[in-house]
Amino acid sequence: MHPDEQYQEAKPSITDQLKHLYDEVFGDYDDQSDTVDHHETMVRMKAKPGIDILQSLTPEKCHLWHMATGASTEAGELLGAVKNHLIYNNPVDVENIIEELGDLLFYLQGVIQYLQDTIKEPCLIDIFTILMYNIQKLENRYKEKYSDKEAQERRDKQQERAKWEHSVSGIPCPDPDEPEQETFIDLTDPITEND
Repeated sequence: MHPDEQYQEAKPSITDQLKHLYDEVFGDYDDQSDTVDHHETMVRMKAKPGIDILQSLTPEKCHLWHMATGASTEAGELLGAVKNHLIYNNPVDVENIIEELGDLLFYLQGVIQYLQDTIKEPCLIDIFTILMYNIQKLENRYKEKYSDKEAQERRDKQQERAKWEHSVSGIPCPDPDEPEQETFIDLTDPITEND
């Protein structure tokens, strides 16, 4: 008998493994109806009621919801266009991909405009600022070029957490008590025409 065949015989099935795990955590696997009932009750108790969400909505929040949902939908349509090329070996549909990218940018701009209209601090939120923030994040994450090790370490996320107290609406700004090692965009400084 081949060693792999012996392993397959000795290894419990996925169902057996799940039954064992279930028994350890909840008790008798064969009494599943209690768990299903418990889960259904938990979902009813722990999900935020729709009426509470509805009562907290404003026209501005509805617009943000629309824009974010649209961006998510268009990202899915973009993925579908790419899938048609990669998985089904159809020719790349450049026109469709450009259309989906345009739709995606439309909705992303709507999210940006929501931030511009609702943020109270004098921070500049626009495509340029977002691009600069993204460039800064990736330059902090990767010393030169992509590496799995640096992607897993996510050094930029550790730096963001350390600077979170000195942020404006979640966008890191300089910490006056730390020596400047990385340059963070100071969004509290209003831009003048002389800049």
